[in-house]
Amino acid sequence: MSFANSECPIMGGEPTEELTAEYDGKTIGFCCEGCPEKWAALSDEEKAEKFAKVDAHAGHDHDAEGHDHSEHASE
Repeated sequence: MSFANSECPIMGGEPTEELTAEYDGKTIGFCCEGCPEKWAALSDEEKAEKFAKVDAHAGHDHDAEGHDHSEHASE
C-alpha cells in the first residue's frame, strides 16, 4: 500500500497498512494503535501542520531510528 506520508504524523514511526485514515483525499498511515485516534482528535489546522512535516512528496528525509512508542503504553 502506498501512503501519502513517509512516517506517522503522530509518533514519527513507519506507517503500517493496518492503521490508516483518509485525509484530504489521501491515505495516511500510522505506526501505533493509538495514533489514528489522536489524529482524529486534532483540528484541521493541527492535521495540516503535522501532515506537512511527513508528506512523502515534500522531499523531507526524516530518520525514525530510535522511535519510542512508550507514550502509547498507557492507552
